[in-house]
Amino acid sequence: MEKKLRYNKEDLEKTRKNLGELSEKEARDMIKKLGGQVGDVYEGKSHSAPIRRSAPITRNKTSSGGGSRSGSSSTVSRSGSSGPSPSPVRYKATLPYIDTATFKQFVKLYFNSYFKIMSFGNYIGALLSSGSSEKVSPNFVRKTIWDNLDLLQEFKSQAEEIVANIPGEKVALQNDSEKLYARFFLAILDWDFSGANQCAHSLIRFGKDVSVVQVVPFVREVYRNVISVVFVTDGMIAEILDQIEKIMQTTPGLQIREIRKQLTKFKADWKQVLYSVIKGFYPILMRACMKECLPINSFFSSHITKILDFLGASRFQLVLQKNESESGSSSKGEEATKGKSTDETTASEDSESDEASEAKEDKAEEEKEPVTPHKRAQNQILRRQFDFANTLFPDAGWYTADLETDFYAYFQPLFEFEEGANLVSVHNPMQFTIVLTRIIEDLFSGIHHVDFFNDSICKIDFDEMRSDIQNWYLYSADFLSKGYFPLLRDFVDNVYSSAKYGETANGRRTLARIFWEQKTFFLPYYKFELSYMPNETKKRNLKPLYRTAHTLSQSFAELSAAIDKSLQSSQGKFLGQISGIGNPWDEYSFALANPVSRRLNAVLGGKTSPKRNNANLIKAISAFLFILDWWLNDKDSPAYDEVDGVPYRHKANSTDPDFNVPLRTNVNEIFVNHIKAMAKSAQQKSRSDEEQQDQSSETEKPDSATGETANGEGQTSATGEATTTEASPPSGETPDTSAEQGEKPAQSGEASSESVAKPSEEQPKAADSDEADETDKP
Repeated sequence: MEKKLRYNKEDLEKTRKNLGELSEKEARDMIKKLGGQVGDVYEGKSHSAPIRRSAPITRNKTSSGGGSRSGSSSTVSRSGSSGPSPSPVRYKATLPYIDTATFKQFVKLYFNSYFKIMSFGNYIGALLSSGSSEKVSPNFVRKTIWDNLDLLQEFKSQAEEIVANIPGEKVALQNDSEKLYARFFLAILDWDFSGANQCAHSLIRFGKDVSVVQVVPFVREVYRNVISVVFVTDGMIAEILDQIEKIMQTTPGLQIREIRKQLTKFKADWKQVLYSVIKGFYPILMRACMKECLPINSFFSSHITKILDFLGASRFQLVLQKNESESGSSSKGEEATKGKSTDETTASEDSESDEASEAKEDKAEEEKEPVTPHKRAQNQILRRQFDFANTLFPDAGWYTADLETDFYAYFQPLFEFEEGANLVSVHNPMQFTIVLTRIIEDLFSGIHHVDFFNDSICKIDFDEMRSDIQNWYLYSADFLSKGYFPLLRDFVDNVYSSAKYGETANGRRTLARIFWEQKTFFLPYYKFELSYMPNETKKRNLKPLYRTAHTLSQSFAELSAAIDKSLQSSQGKFLGQISGIGNPWDEYSFALANPVSRRLNAVLGGKTSPKRNNANLIKAISAFLFILDWWLNDKDSPAYDEVDGVPYRHKANSTDPDFNVPLRTNVNEIFVNHIKAMAKSAQQKSRSDEEQQDQSSETEKPDSATGETANGEGQTSATGEATTTEASPPSGETPDTSAEQGEKPAQSGEASSESVAKPSEEQPKAADSDEADETDKP
């Protein structure tokens, strides 16, 4: 009798997995071809040798969307034909069990346009499968994964180049390892993507049929590296690069222009790493180690221990601990999300409410009016803010800010907006919104060294304020670049191809989404003809711009009023203490120069001027925030004037797109001439004051008979004038906003109404409301 074979159960399971799923017919055919017999199965440990894997399947350069970068020994290899073979990754991916409701939350997160992990077909299939299908988009495997591998390697290569230009290089960093900049760069130098490279190659063998669980090993390998910098905020990057620039300037033969160019590129790539990798892959990381779907901030800040355990990493790898990070310490943000459903708090959720509920919410918002500026001599205050704006950017059209002024033509040569901004019509209130948002973003890059604190007088929520400032760039990087501009470009391209596109169902749908983006995130009182009710208005963790602008405007107005009060009490000297600001008279610092900081330096008297202080920076920010707050949140602002309802640039008497935008080519020349004119005016005023003082001295000599002065008062009237001139704040401040708080100093006089933009010690007066014609007001 033939001996019956006995098989180990674990060995059989491994064999089945290696064979893959077989249909009944395929199994019968295989039995016929291979033969064999049925044996007994027993429980026990496997004694079979581990299966030797073949070399990773290579990836053709043309199919990967581009070749691999060269120039570094650790460059990620897409083709697998060059460089050392990636080290083997021994990790078995499994997914925690989740219920159907949580599964659908994850599926919606995968499908969100920010992540694009799942395609439309897979999205529908996953929702219908009720928990049995989590297939990723083929484009995610073919392109997104490889593009991000290239990005990470390029970012590491840049870090290596920067360190190579530091005197002492890596040794110097190790000696300074207690400092943030050194820990940051040392962590990046330790990144190793060979494991991620192998995992990416292994995904190719699955073809188009790739599931989330198969992507997990790749994501795990990526996060084992980037987790070290997960709590480093954008504000901290500014401090890090500022410190690095100072160190690199001591390197012999290194040009400052080259240094700044290199650091600017590094900062831009850091944002790409943050958005595309750290945030871009987080849904898959969360699916692999969590049983619930959470917003990204809550996920990393509240569950970092579980994440580190999953990655096999240690807390010692983190450049910053959670409680050291400004962004990770804001408990209020987390408390605000408690009690809400995941649909309300995750960045992925689409608005699924019907037309009735949307209308109800809009009506409630309008009745509530939480962000409408206080009714307080607004035209006069606004005029003074526009005076300052016109000093930094003369002849831009501030005094006629409406839906006829082309701000893009003026500011594009300075800011070089991305594609999409050029399509925004002058009749679209978004154009002015985009410009103001960018100006404020550039000013915020110099605020990180200001020491804000709370005391018995100042009650500003500085944690919330810092968070809003650090996240401000997201309105351009996320809301505009990934939301509004792509929709507008898509619509304009289709209209250009077919003039009737706007009348089609798809055209009306896209146009409605454009208008909903404007209304939901930027212009709360914007009205438009509703021809389609979209259900794709994205929920984001970040507050809408109009709310953030209002909150920050109030905070900076309060700080500006405190600065005015201090200057008055100290007779314009940079001496007084200011509630809420620990270092108001310190020189402000921009880690990297930008168009706004350069102009602010010029109007404040140059690099050595004492006017270049944090107090004046705060007042400058306050001015532009006030303008933006008025533009977005005041129903009577020109932003809500009735327009033609076409959001893109179009030819006159037609809806055909107009791609010809004549830009202003002389904006820098205008600024230089404006500064010269201001300086000349200041000199003339100074001479006039001196002449008046001399004349007063002559007429007020004591009469030989009476011993009295000519005016009969026994003292020179010039004394008072001289005292006033000497006591006026040499900082040259932004328009006084203390009136907004109902506490404008009674004796502030012309000092408080002068513009921050006066280049000399004795500044000419700005165009005050006494001289301003009513028709000049916006």
